Amino acid sequence: MIRAGRWHLVRTLADIAAQQGIAVQTLINSGRLRAEGFPAGLSAGRTRLYDGEQVDAYFAGRPVPSPPMVDDDEDLLGRQEAAALRGMDPAAWDRRKKDPAVSEHLVLVGGVELWPRRLVWDYTPTPRRPGSGGGGRPAGVGDQVPRDLLPARVEQLLDDDPTLTAAGVTEQLGVHRKHCAGRADGPARAADSRRDGAARGERPAGRRRARLPSRPDAPRQHPR
Repeated sequence: MIRAGRWHLVRTLADIAAQQGIAVQTLINSGRLRAEGFPAGLSAGRTRLYDGEQVDAYFAGRPVPSPPMVDDDEDLLGRQEAAALRGMDPAAWDRRKKDPAVSEHLVLVGGVELWPRRLVWDYTPTPRRPGSGGGGRPAGVGDQVPRDLLPARVEQLLDDDPTLTAAGVTEQLGVHRKHCAGRADGPARAADSRRDGAARGERPAGRRRARLPSRPDAPRQHPR
């Protein structure tokens, strides 16, 4: 992760090697990167990035300053950090980053792909084009709402608009309708039920929460 406002301080191994007047491989073989007190890298992938202010302090024999510890919306997150923030595995983020809503905010620093924290946190999928069929998230993109939070989110949407269709629910929550059997079947059909009731002028007796299966192969829960 590169803290907000510090991307211009980033050094690659090539930068550090050039600063020391040696080849990159010589720097690696020297063991300096693993020496006690050498600054920790900013990236977790194959390409290593370092904070230039910290590197300069280390080679000058000064105390290495600590990086800012407070999260900022403009922090730049790497692949693993973005995935962790969204509560998914890195492979799922690899699929999600292809969505135009994410890819257009990609930042390359030293050849490493990074994304602003605000984008990762607030990301919602790109709306489908009219006629593309079905509602919900784009193909290849993970669900936008954790499964255990779906019932509450569905209830809120239906309280705001009792006429909302199942397609509207899945579109706003970012789930594929074709995957409803394992993820949002209850909420989707609950939306249709409440919409039909509203059309007939029925008033719900109380708040009902659509129940979801605890696992993909569990029996579906039908609204009563």
